[in-house]
Amino acid sequence: MPVLIDEDLCFEDSAGPRPTVVMNLWLRKLPVSGAPSPKSWRTYAQALKGWAEFLGARRIPVFADRQRLRDALSMYAEYRLSGPLEVRLSPASWNLAVKTLSSFYQWAAAEGHAPTVPFSYVRQSMTRPDGAHVEVTRNLATVRTGNAHATRKYLEKSYADLLMHALAGNDPAGERDVSFRGRETGRNAAVIGLALSSGLRSQEFTHLTVYEVPPLPRRRTAVPVLLVLAAPTAKGRKGRPTWIGYEGLARVHDYIGWERAAAVEGSRWRPRAPLFVEAPTRDGALINGTRRRWHTLTPPSGCGWWRLEASCTNQIAAAGRAHRQALEAAGRGADPSVHGVTFDNLAWLWLQAGPAEATRAVERFGRVGAGVDRAELAAVEAALFPASETAFAYPHAARDAHGHRP
Repeated sequence: MPVLIDEDLCFEDSAGPRPTVVMNLWLRKLPVSGAPSPKSWRTYAQALKGWAEFLGARRIPVFADRQRLRDALSMYAEYRLSGPLEVRLSPASWNLAVKTLSSFYQWAAAEGHAPTVPFSYVRQSMTRPDGAHVEVTRNLATVRTGNAHATRKYLEKSYADLLMHALAGNDPAGERDVSFRGRETGRNAAVIGLALSSGLRSQEFTHLTVYEVPPLPRRRTAVPVLLVLAAPTAKGRKGRPTWIGYEGLARVHDYIGWERAAAVEGSRWRPRAPLFVEAPTRDGALINGTRRRWHTLTPPSGCGWWRLEASCTNQIAAAGRAHRQALEAAGRGADPSVHGVTFDNLAWLWLQAGPAEATRAVERFGRVGAGVDRAELAAVEAALFPASETAFAYPHAARDAHGHRP
């Protein structure tokens, strides 16, 4: 977990706790507030650090009044979008920084640390590619980014060709490799070709159904074909469009029409609770006699996923309760080197100094004869800094029935 510290290594002065203390409090809540990834923690901390340094260089308080902060945001946008090359941000990176600052100030205002939120917002109604209508809130400080097909990063053609030859059971020159011992070459080449051409995430092409594959144009075309992804399989359960080249799409249709059809022909296997699909289209089908859209499908109630989700939800709830209790204890605590070693004072120390420095301080307490309960130390650290198991459980607990599809 990243920790922000001022250059003089102090967390408070004569005026009280410094803004870095509030920033660190917000960072501590990220694991139980929708950001379980350590990479996200570091990214958000860097966004706060850059903003605080910019304000500090201009002698503007982090929690100044709204108008003063809005003026600073205007200067910051100019600095980051058209300033020196070494500090410029891409539109996507700028939007991430803006959303990070917006989330921080909204939390700080709700907790009473900031007088107001310096951003302006507008409510918009939009239709997702899967047809669902949603209301979104847009931060007016964000900027437009490039279209997905213009910003996608492709694997170099020579490496992509080598990969496709290997998956198809061919040698690097594209000739049949007699030593190849793999199976399902058509499936392998079709699926990976789909991923390379469209830029799908692993979750998206893993759960893609054959009915959602767009039809093949009658004539070969250099224009990519639109591929709409259902919300449950996309990141954040937000449907999105992407594109697939003609060659990749043709390979997928060849697999569906020939190799896959031959593989399933005559098969008698059935799942425990099968879904009988009739009259399928790209939007939906008759599922067990009822017309359903693909994005509304959920797993059966007896699925083991629900047991996993329930277990993860319970773990996250317990971690959240312990975290809130430890924060309350830290609010009541004080420096244990002055006021003695208690749970409240240890929580205060861990929150103010971070795990590494707090551990070294506790070791010093032990050498001077102060009573330190190791179990109590472990409880304080686990409550304020969730363990890796909690971070792992969060994405599972956060997903709902739309996370898996038949």
